[in-house]
Amino acid sequence: FYAGGSDRVVITTAGNVGVGNSSPTGLLHVSSSALYVSSTSGNVGIGTTSPAKNLVLTGNSPTFRIDDTGGVNTWYDFMTGSGAAGDLAIKNVNGTAITILSNRNVGIGTTNPTSTLTVAGEIKTTTGGVRFPDNTLQNTAYLGGTQTIVAGNVAAGIFGSNTGFANYSFGASTTAGFPILHIDEINDRVGIGTTAPSQKLHVEGQCVTGDTLLPILTENSKLQFKTQNIQIKNIKGGEYVLSLDEKTGKIVPAKIKGLLDMGVRPVFRLTTANGKTIRTTGNHPYLINKKSAFPADSLEPQNGSINSVLTANNMLTSQVVLSSASGDNFLSRGFAGDRTPKTLLSRQSLNHSEPTAISFYQEKLKQAKWTKVIYLEEGDEIAVPDENLEFVEFVKISRIAKLPPEQVYDIEVEGTHNFIGNGILAHNTYLNGNVGVGNSS
Repeated sequence: FYAGGSDRVVITTAGNVGVGNSSPTGLLHVSSSALYVSSTSGNVGIGTTSPAKNLVLTGNSPTFRIDDTGGVNTWYDFMTGSGAAGDLAIKNVNGTAITILSNRNVGIGTTNPTSTLTVAGEIKTTTGGVRFPDNTLQNTAYLGGTQTIVAGNVAAGIFGSNTGFANYSFGASTTAGFPILHIDEINDRVGIGTTAPSQKLHVEGQCVTGDTLLPILTENSKLQFKTQNIQIKNIKGGEYVLSLDEKTGKIVPAKIKGLLDMGVRPVFRLTTANGKTIRTTGNHPYLINKKSAFPADSLEPQNGSINSVLTANNMLTSQVVLSSASGDNFLSRGFAGDRTPKTLLSRQSLNHSEPTAISFYQEKLKQAKWTKVIYLEEGDEIAVPDENLEFVEFVKISRIAKLPPEQVYDIEVEGTHNFIGNGILAHNTYLNGNVGVGNSS
C-alpha cells in the first residue's frame, strides 16, 4: 500500500506485515520497533525486535499501564527505572505502592526498602500469624498474649513489644497487669513493675505518702537513745527505724539503707479500729490476719499475700544488748542487720517456758501474711506495735478508702525489710545486687 510517496503497509511473500516499515522481519513489524511480533516464536516486543518472552517492553523507564475504564483514576502503572536502573515500581494515582529494588529488597509504602521487606505503615494478619526461622509461630502480641523465647542468648521467659517501637517487656505480669521489667529504649529508661518509667530507673514499689511518720532512734552525747517521729520524705539513709524481727517476734531497731522516691501514684487510706491511719499505694503489703483466717500450715501465697517467716516454736536462746543499755527497751532488744561488736555484747538468757499468752501471740504471727492493700477487706486484722513497743498486736481495719493520686515514698530497711509507719507495720521495697542508673557497669 503506497501513499504520499512512501510504502505505508507492506506484505512480503513470507506473509510478514510491515506498517511504516518496508522490510518487515516479523509477522507484524510496526515502524522500526514500536510493535513487533516474531514470526518464529510469536513473542511480542514493544520497543524491541527481539522479544525473548511472550511480551517484552523495552525503553528508557518503560511503563506498562492497566486502566479500568469503569472508574476515575483506577489505573496502575508498572514501571522500571523510577529510582535507580533495574528498580521496579507499581504506582497508582496516590503514589508508589510497591517498590522492588535490583537487590531484591521489597518496599511497601516506601521507595527505599533497607531490608528484604520494609513496610511503612501498619501490618495486619487476620489468621495464621508470623512464622520464624526456627519454625515457631507467633500469633499474638504482648497485650494479647505471651511468647516464650528459648533460642539464642535470651533465657527462657516472657517477651513482647508493649507500647510501641523499641519498648520491651519481660517477665510475668504483676497484680497491676504490668510486666516485671520494662525497657523504654526510646527514652533510655527502665521500669520495674511499670510500663511508664519516668526516670532512668523507675521502681514501682510499695509506697506511702510523704507525711508518714517513722519512729526513728536518735543518739545523744551520753549514748542514750530515744525515738523521734520523722516524716518518711525527710529520711536521709543510715537512720534506725523500729521494725519487726519476724524470727523472734519482737520489735527492734533496723537500719534504713535509703529513701526511694516513687512519684505520684493512686493511694488508699487505711483506718484501724483504734484510730491509726496510713495513706498507701494498692501494692504495698501489710502483715494481715484475714477475716477468714488462712490455714496455719499454708506455705503458698494467697490473694497477693506473702507468708510471715515466724514459726510457732521460736524460743529466745540468746540476747544482744548494748553495753550502755541501762533499762532501755530498744537497746535490750538489739539492732537488726547491724550488730557492731564494739557497741554490742552477747549474753545467754534463762531457758524457761514461755507464757501461754506468748505462745498464742506466736501462733497468731505464724498465721499472719504480708498482703497487698488491694486484697484487704474491712474487718481484716492488721499488725500494729503494742503500747510498750515490744511486740505487735492485731487490730481490725475499720475502713478502706480510695483517694486521688499523691506523691509517695518508700524506704529500704536492712535485715527485716519492714518498718512502722503511723503506728502500723508495713513492708518495704528492696533491691538485691548492684543497680546502675545511667551506668552499664
